[in-house]
Amino acid sequence: MTDMMVAKIILEQLGGRKFIAMTGATNLCGGADSLSLKIGKGAKTPAGANVSHMRVKLTPADDYEVEFLWIRGTRVVTISKHEGVYAEDLQPLFTEQTGFDTHL
Repeated sequence: MTDMMVAKIILEQLGGRKFIAMTGATNLCGGADSLSLKIGKGAKTPAGANVSHMRVKLTPADDYEVEFLWIRGTRVVTISKHEGVYAEDLQPLFTEQTGFDTHL
């Protein structure tokens, strides 16, 4: 696989272009085993914490580790971290943690 193949697959599992349009996702950054992105304004967890970024990393067990972050300047706060997430659970988890739908 090429370096960006995993990042492209993660984006497609999140919903691809529809995901980007529905969530206001920007600054997508792919790695050999991950995808990071900035989420549109207004994302909040069920507890009311602001969320500004998401990081999805493929693990050796072929599932994902997903982090929801709040980043301002050089300050990075992990709002929630989820391990053992399967591809079919990425969209529902994103909606649960941000309040944003990933599709119509």
